[in-house]
Amino acid sequence: MAKADSNLGLLQREKGNYPEALALLRNALATEQKAGLLLSQARDNLNLGIVHASTGKFDKAMEHTREGLKLAIQEKDIKEQAIALLNRAVLQRAVGNLKEAGADYSQAAKLFEEAGFQEGQASAKLGIGKMAELADKNYVAALENYLQALEFYSKPNCRAGKRWRSCNLPISINKSRNPEERQGIWSLTTSRSRHK
Repeated sequence: MAKADSNLGLLQREKGNYPEALALLRNALATEQKAGLLLSQARDNLNLGIVHASTGKFDKAMEHTREGLKLAIQEKDIKEQAIALLNRAVLQRAVGNLKEAGADYSQAAKLFEEAGFQEGQASAKLGIGKMAELADKNYVAALENYLQALEFYSKPNCRAGKRWRSCNLPISINKSRNPEERQGIWSLTTSRSRHK
């Protein structure tokens, strides 16, 4: 029953039906708490955090995200810990806590690497790049992290990468560390020719 409520809650969240999503996710969480399913509780707390953030209730979102992280740590689930840190980083960034967001993005990237989850690594690298750009005004570091994210997305086994590769954009990466050797916008160049 909890899994069904959780899945339906996610579906309602995707549709933008936030009150329904909250009700279903709360039901799932209550059932999981009675059954002692800590990892499921972690996931549903994170999902509740996302729904609350979507409605502008950042304090409530942070509360659920912290609980999700605590449970993921308790369960020693590295990937879920990284997801929680990534969610917390997004929340920190949304409320203007850029230093804290940067730290969470960096820690998430390390855990995603340890877990071997490339899509997560790419998301964390995008966040690190955004923090370098916004907080530090370090555009070189920002670009380096954006390019690392692009490299993860370009790997064949990255699901998110498959979506953007299906656009058939002819993108190449110049990995030179020397800015004078880079063309276009530093090391990201697009070809004008079409794939045949």
